[in-house]
Amino acid sequence: MISFATDETIPSNSWLFMSDSVSIDNALNWFMVQQGMGYLSKILNRNPNGSVWNTELDADTSCNPQFVIKDDLPSYSDLELIPQTLAEICCITADNTPDNNSYYTPLVLLSRAFRIKSVGFGNLNSYLSFGPHVTQSYRLLLRQKDERALLLFMLWLMLFEEETCWWIGARTRNEYTAVLWLLSRSEDQRIREVARDPSVFVRSNASV
Repeated sequence: MISFATDETIPSNSWLFMSDSVSIDNALNWFMVQQGMGYLSKILNRNPNGSVWNTELDADTSCNPQFVIKDDLPSYSDLELIPQTLAEICCITADNTPDNNSYYTPLVLLSRAFRIKSVGFGNLNSYLSFGPHVTQSYRLLLRQKDERALLLFMLWLMLFEEETCWWIGARTRNEYTAVLWLLSRSEDQRIREVARDPSVFVRSNASV
């Protein structure tokens, strides 16, 4: 939570507009450290009552993640969930797997999140599962400011638009504004179309 929280309110100060490698790494650390949450979740769930987080969760369950990041995923076809526009942008085909397409896993996670949010079952934990589950290859693309990786990152940030928790709101709003500004100037017309109004895009594709 502490790494996620920020007092920054100026989008132009985002890591997206930095050029120094060390500064970028430091500014993006809040996202990169999430790759360890899956492992931490398994450890904490072995003895939840003995964890320091148990007290925190009892105090305010609305703003504390339950650290329950499950590996089991829905049985319906992954490809059926992915909006066609995003599939085309990210070159997703029937032959793709998480091993041969770095966008595959984040796309599947986002598509599931779109669907559960559209039917009213979205929650903080379901959205936070994105960070721990995306592959290292995707993280590297994001670190390199790859536009397709940034597009998925932006759509993930948008899922938190209604969250009011102290450690989430400032970070997601600030990063979302920064990446939206950047992608609205993309040379790829398809990316610009999504960035024109991401919320409309998600609503219209949530049931795909």
